[in-house]
Amino acid sequence: MKVNTVLTTVDLSYNGLSDDGAAALGRYVKVNQTLRHLDVTNNRISAIGAKPFAAGLKKNEKLDTLMVTPDSHSI
Repeated sequence: MKVNTVLTTVDLSYNGLSDDGAAALGRYVKVNQTLRHLDVTNNRISAIGAKPFAAGLKKNEKLDTLMVTPDSHSI
């Protein structure tokens, strides 16, 4: 997906995304300039996975909508 030029919406809700998946997703959103909407609600991402995910988000200036679970234990 890193070379994606058309995909604008990704819904990964309820996919069992783990900390490793969140870290990989962080690397993806860091370089992707097409994605506008991302939903990662109701997954198994702890603070460990949220950190590299957030680092990638900091570098992305194109993402308009990020949906996360309002839960202090996972996103």
